Amino acid sequence: MRQFIFTFFLLLLFFCECADRKGENPGSNSQIPVIAYEGVPTQRWTFPDYSLQQSYKDLADAGFTANIALDISFHRGNPSPEQYFKTLDVAQSNGIKLFVSSEAILNFSPEDRQRLISHPALAAYRIYDEPWVEKYDSIGEIVRRVQAIDTMHPCYVNQFGMWEAAYPGHLRQFIEKVPVPQLSYDVYPVVLKKDGSRGVQAGFYHSLELFSREAKRIGKPFWAFALCFTHFDYPVPTLADLRLQVYSNLAYGAQAITYYSYWSLPLEFDWTKEENYGPIGRDGKKTDIYYTVQAMNREIKALSRVFLNANMIWTAYSGNVPDGCKALKDVTLPAAIKSVEIADNHDALISYMEKDDGRFLIIVNQNLNKPSMQAALTGNAKIYRIFKDASELLDDGKMQTVEAGDALIYYWNL
Repeated sequence: MRQFIFTFFLLLLFFCECADRKGENPGSNSQIPVIAYEGVPTQRWTFPDYSLQQSYKDLADAGFTANIALDISFHRGNPSPEQYFKTLDVAQSNGIKLFVSSEAILNFSPEDRQRLISHPALAAYRIYDEPWVEKYDSIGEIVRRVQAIDTMHPCYVNQFGMWEAAYPGHLRQFIEKVPVPQLSYDVYPVVLKKDGSRGVQAGFYHSLELFSREAKRIGKPFWAFALCFTHFDYPVPTLADLRLQVYSNLAYGAQAITYYSYWSLPLEFDWTKEENYGPIGRDGKKTDIYYTVQAMNREIKALSRVFLNANMIWTAYSGNVPDGCKALKDVTLPAAIKSVEIADNHDALISYMEKDDGRFLIIVNQNLNKPSMQAALTGNAKIYRIFKDASELLDDGKMQTVEAGDALIYYWNL
């Protein structure tokens, strides 16, 4: 357990936001890490006005703390060591941590290896994305080879969420065979139905139950994703779409939020089309999604006082109860809470969390197709509500309006 605790604090040091962009201690303003998957590229884009420095500034201005680049995190195009170091330098100047490919640490010269390990912008080594169970042995071997060279920077492997009955067993195998210090997975729940309404895929909450439970069992943090790239039947994300994903993840105890895909994926991918885009278009310019993600990230940063290092005690549901989850009536409320009322049995996720001497009850409006939800809490003690700017107000027990996808956060001290 001590090893897991030490690793967790290392992860916070690597991924938390810098106090500013002038080289101060990167751990001085700790927040939930916010990672751009398929983020700012180094060399794949050659349009005339492309600027690596400006692109990283845009990434930082959007509220990201780390980048998984299109090229050097995947070693696409066989980038040179100098391209790695150029990008690391630019990332550092903008207060961003960088994931790099395991190819770098395994194939660099001894001198370049040491230069890489000692670079302050290095966050982790990206090993593989969404492996099938047949790959676990070979991926575990790569992780052990990398960690034999660099014992300070973690390895990173992202997995599928749960979509099949055999998956819990596969996850246990992954944990046994791949010695990474976190459980990271992706599920993209919000889809656009034929009638124009939003749907939330059932596997989203089932995966949250599974991964949060396994993370508790082994004493490691888990990381989850939010989708910000429109493709297939995934719509252009609204703030409500992002809130539903992010606040559900955080309510289950996720300790990092990763967005897919920050940079619009190239058309050479056979499933991408011209109309598919993310926060940054293929021309390197900001899209409407950029500003939606930026607004969401402001909320994540402010509310890190609630979610960073918090321990989820239980989750429950009002209205429709997803497979593998509990109804609110089946859990025991903490002593400070007399009752929780969700008007009209509206679909809602309720999470009870602890952090130091503080306790939190989070209510997430799960229904994206209704404009708002009414909820209230009756307390046996002084209960406060925490707002998006992290300010708080003594609660009066009255019904509160919670917009689609949004979260209502209550707080009290022991």
